[in-house]
Amino acid sequence: MHDATECGVWGGLFEVARASGVGMTIDKEKIIVQDAVRNVCDLFGIDPYSSISEGTLVLTCRPHKAKEVSGGWGTRASRRAWWGRSSSRGRGCASLKKVRPVS
Repeated sequence: MHDATECGVWGGLFEVARASGVGMTIDKEKIIVQDAVRNVCDLFGIDPYSSISEGTLVLTCRPHKAKEVSGGWGTRASRRAWWGRSSSRGRGCASLKKVRPVS
């Protein structure tokens, strides 16, 4: 688990991947961005995925545990989504919308 507050979702994913020794492939379209956040970011030309993301928790688990992990949150988690998968060591992080390493 990792709090994405300080460096946004992209930074949080990168830090988790680096600490875990894996790469990640992320489906950007599945990341939840609230309408108000998207509107403000669009107005000021800010990337909502790299800006401060207070209240966002990046959590990883093995695929066969995903349902169990999701069910464990119950009603405590207001919104959650499955974004992607880990990949081989050294692959970095990539977004499915625009496949590019995040460095």
